[in-house]
Amino acid sequence: MKLPRKAVWISALASAVALITSSTAVAAITPILVSGPSPVAACASTNADQPGRNFLNAEVEPQIAVNGDNIITMFHQDRWSNGGGNAIGVSVSSNGGATWTESAMPWNECASGTPAGTPPSLKGYRRTSDPWVSFGQDGIAYASALA
Repeated sequence: MKLPRKAVWISALASAVALITSSTAVAAITPILVSGPSPVAACASTNADQPGRNFLNAEVEPQIAVNGDNIITMFHQDRWSNGGGNAIGVSVSSNGGATWTESAMPWNECASGTPAGTPPSLKGYRRTSDPWVSFGQDGIAYASALA
């Protein structure tokens, strides 16, 4: 009966040491801003005919992909109360997350840079949703979302 009791005390002590060590390491981390004000804020002026409430500067449903020092995160930009966002925001770091560049994927009316060759049937999309990003074995980043 002494062996299990001793094992419990050893496990508890090891857990306490691990907790103290991990909380000390977390306390030393300095937060870094990955995103700032909405890069598609001008789109808010065209939202009057949309149902639901828009939350300017809200960034939800984040996805992240890491390949060495290259990090990409995508998220709903300016989330709607009833689904989707004004755009898919994207922040990119090429130095392991020390600095970030933010923009929006050019996949709908709100995001500038939507390719000129985009079919007219796609240009009418006002909201985007369900961002996803991954790095392939070739090191190329692949991104997708719904419009």
